[in-house]
Amino acid sequence: MNTPPKIMVDTGIVSTGLADPARWEFVDDTICPLSNKLKIYRIRSRKASVEELIAVQAIGRAARNKEIALYEYSELRWESWNGYQSLVQSHSPLYAFQDVIWYSVPSPIERAHFFESDNWCKGSEVDRFMTFLLKTDSRSLHEYMCRDCNFSDFERQCASKISLFQLICNTLGVNKARDCYHLWACECNMLDFFITADTKFFNSYTNAIKQKKFYLNCTVIKPINFVELLNISREGITIPEPGKMFLANGLECTS
Repeated sequence: MNTPPKIMVDTGIVSTGLADPARWEFVDDTICPLSNKLKIYRIRSRKASVEELIAVQAIGRAARNKEIALYEYSELRWESWNGYQSLVQSHSPLYAFQDVIWYSVPSPIERAHFFESDNWCKGSEVDRFMTFLLKTDSRSLHEYMCRDCNFSDFERQCASKISLFQLICNTLGVNKARDCYHLWACECNMLDFFITADTKFFNSYTNAIKQKKFYLNCTVIKPINFVELLNISREGITIPEPGKMFLANGLECTS
């Protein structure tokens, strides 16, 4: 039996309207006379193409069918908890990653070993960690971590290769340090793909690979390209028109 491709999906997909084309609302009886207040979900206005929304839905379905395996790690989880779709209760029935199993991989270097925080989600806290990693000397960091029993062997191995993260970041842009760290985490954990909807990051990565700035086993790819490359079925997936409303049971609610 073939091993399913190992995938990490960027927060910009998982925790935004790309993954959930609808939002919950309460409407009164002037719109739906079935009840004084009725909970419905309404299709959002589109900030992405229908093709991209369908591709994300197809990725979620493929994961549920175990055709692919989706992975996450601590930094992505912190990032996702800042997303407006981060609470499970807010997901509509159209959420692409509904009932998907997320497998966990370790962070190349756990932030808590070096910093204390009362809010790991805070952007400035993440930036402080990224700055530390970009400025640190690979050899010195590795030697320090080898002397401290609190670090795992995996973290020590990653520390010895932190120059790769620094190269990726300096090539793709320090302002994209968080995405570069996600990509490095994929590489350290031997994942096959990092799916992103960030066009600037994707284009920078593509140009860097073409120019042989660095070499990675993990491929950065956009949702549409991913489903096309792996021939993932999009059959039967449709996205209703913006503004349409549906009851919790999936029946359309007309005004």
